[in-house]
Amino acid sequence: MGLQSVLVTDTNIWIDFENGDIIAEVFRLPCRFLIPDLAIPELIKPSWLKLSRLGLETRGLNKEHIAELTQLRKTFKRLSIVDLSAILLANMLNCQRIGRGMTT
Repeated sequence: MGLQSVLVTDTNIWIDFENGDIIAEVFRLPCRFLIPDLAIPELIKPSWLKLSRLGLETRGLNKEHIAELTQLRKTFKRLSIVDLSAILLANMLNCQRIGRGMTT
């Protein structure tokens, strides 16, 4: 059996999965799903509680990444802090980019 893929996500994908009524099916995939802790307040529908019960995991950024996040925000003003934190989390986990997302 190969290593399980780790997929770093943002809030929008969970909203899309909720609207498509496929969240339960997504968690049947052989993957671990992560989201930056900064995204938790955005998870209203679907709720963080629902997603965490299904298996969505959260990770925080360390203080060096928070400093990097501040610098990136100055450069990439059109991206939200949550989007930038997802990118930094993926980088922190040494994820490789696939399609529009990243995986390890």
